[in-house]
Amino acid sequence: MTYVSALSGMIKSIVSEYQSVRPTVVDICRQEFDSDTTRCHLDFICALEEPEREYTISHSGLYVHAIIPYQPSIEQPLRTEIHSQPKCVLAIGGARGIAVSALERIGTKHISLVLTGRSDLTLPSWIRPDSTTAQVRSHLIELHQEAGDQFTPASIERELRTISSSREAISTIERLSSLYASVAYIKVDFLDRSCDSIVLDFLKQNELRVDTVVNVAGIIEDSLVHKKAKDSFERVLLTKLNALKLTFRLVETHPVTRVLNYASVAGKVGNLGQSDYSAANELINAGSWLSASLYPSIKINSVNWGPWASAGMATKEVNDAFAHKGIIPIPLDLGAQCIAELLTTDYTLPLEITTGVYDVSKFSQSEVDIDSISESYPYLGAHSLSSSMLTIEGKLSKTYRFLLDPNYLPYLRSHQKFGRPVMPAALSCVFAVEAYQRENATTSLPPPDSVLRITTEVLSGIVFDNSEPQEFLYEVSSPSNRAVICTLRNSHSSRCSYRTHVQEIPRPVISSDLLSALSTEKLDVDNIITIGQSECYDRYLFHDGVFTVINGPSLILPRMGVIVSTLRSHGASELLGVPQSAEGFLDPSLLDGLLQMTLVILRELHQTSALPNNIVVDIYSLPVLGCNYLASGRISSFDPVSSRACYEGLITSEDGSPLLSISHSEMTHSKSMID
Repeated sequence: MTYVSALSGMIKSIVSEYQSVRPTVVDICRQEFDSDTTRCHLDFICALEEPEREYTISHSGLYVHAIIPYQPSIEQPLRTEIHSQPKCVLAIGGARGIAVSALERIGTKHISLVLTGRSDLTLPSWIRPDSTTAQVRSHLIELHQEAGDQFTPASIERELRTISSSREAISTIERLSSLYASVAYIKVDFLDRSCDSIVLDFLKQNELRVDTVVNVAGIIEDSLVHKKAKDSFERVLLTKLNALKLTFRLVETHPVTRVLNYASVAGKVGNLGQSDYSAANELINAGSWLSASLYPSIKINSVNWGPWASAGMATKEVNDAFAHKGIIPIPLDLGAQCIAELLTTDYTLPLEITTGVYDVSKFSQSEVDIDSISESYPYLGAHSLSSSMLTIEGKLSKTYRFLLDPNYLPYLRSHQKFGRPVMPAALSCVFAVEAYQRENATTSLPPPDSVLRITTEVLSGIVFDNSEPQEFLYEVSSPSNRAVICTLRNSHSSRCSYRTHVQEIPRPVISSDLLSALSTEKLDVDNIITIGQSECYDRYLFHDGVFTVINGPSLILPRMGVIVSTLRSHGASELLGVPQSAEGFLDPSLLDGLLQMTLVILRELHQTSALPNNIVVDIYSLPVLGCNYLASGRISSFDPVSSRACYEGLITSEDGSPLLSISHSEMTHSKSMID
């Protein structure tokens, strides 16, 4: 087997993260690698202005890899031959997911079925057949509370997923047992290098002779390649590779007549964040070709499935993204019928099949080099996948395609509420500031008599359920007078999450209450509430995790409704998790620190917490990475009836000059946020 196939799939996914790069992969047979003919073919490919995505050079010539749409018609149906019914089917990774519906369709009392899976078939004794997910979750929490265990919402959800997987596997086996002569289950993890021996030993001990293999094993751990951890890459690759190894050993030791390998269209066309998964699926295809050449009497197919509409591993967002590219999610019933026919009928199909329709015109092409954006605009560059421009009624609009991945962005991974990562409102402000800088080609703030004002509306928060990455569109327009208007929305929704306006305005008057609070001579020492740094984060904030920006004790002046604290600048490099980075006009950690102070004073004075509806921020001067700044905040109004609160805040440099202010922020408060 050659690993060139894995490289081909991986490259196609990697370049989807760099839209300005167009890949061409050339597979060269080993015997032809140094031939003059090969050099001529390569010269020809290099001379093309728009070469194809993939070629093969063999002893018989130059071949283009292409996905050719084909729909059998009534006049020209696929020629078929009735295939003898299997006697013993092994479904590798088939106890849950997309294979189950197909196995239900071919089940008869003349077939023995063997399933493999990672799920444990033993459930806790307290779970009843009619227990709902909510009841199981509540019981898990009660058990941990009674035992005095430390637990988090995320840890409870992990336990719940494990139990749900087991219940699904048990239900599947019970359902299939009514259809087949016998159903056996092998608990095995295909990350275990001895998994093939475990399966073969079980078959031998139970005197089972497999004649049909359905290889469905696979996992996904999607992530951009430059943030991909080695162990994660290996897990995705090894799951497919070890399952493929098992199919080879089965063919060698069992009377196998039929092998159906599940691969993915991701290996053929690439897919964002799936460099490992694409590589693994191309290995499945290569292994299918190799086994077919070694065992020509065995019927072998490798099917590169597209995403499934209501099953499989792809999330709704991934399915929508595939559909946007022209790869249509497959209805489960239709796909299951197709699999059943492939297992019981000999179609005159090629060994390797790709399902669905692929429309290359729907792949967005970047008009800029994203890496060059990162040099000056770290937040735009770190999140952008591509950028495009459009002129409407004479006005230029730019659209950045964003990927927000809480697994690999420290500021998102740490900014959690009730166990789920949430995008901080401060981030929408820094996106807009960098868009303003880029649109106006400016590297300096306005003159001393002006400030840069950012007005952000929080229309709907961005929450990452199960920490799954999400793709967004960030649209930037410049109506007039150097101002910019920015909107952020999910790429599969028309609903806007944040709307931000950035413009230069005359220097405003700063609140006298905020300024006086920063003067130690005017403080009423006898009427101060002191809250330590650790207490702020352990008790007052409802975040499960957040960057520690408050860098010392906070002083609350109840009569003035003011809080005073020290904030530390974290900088882009630390927030984005990159070795080094340019620093822009706005450090979102400082702005988030001012908002954290809001939650502390609301909790102390009004026993409630809040989320922002809109924020008006003024930038006076540039922050310095790692510096501590004196900050003050004030609750300017609080209405317990309408659940509305207003807040203003100020950060000053060592010399007392203003650095950043929240001139106004309207918030919705609720005691439920601190439950």
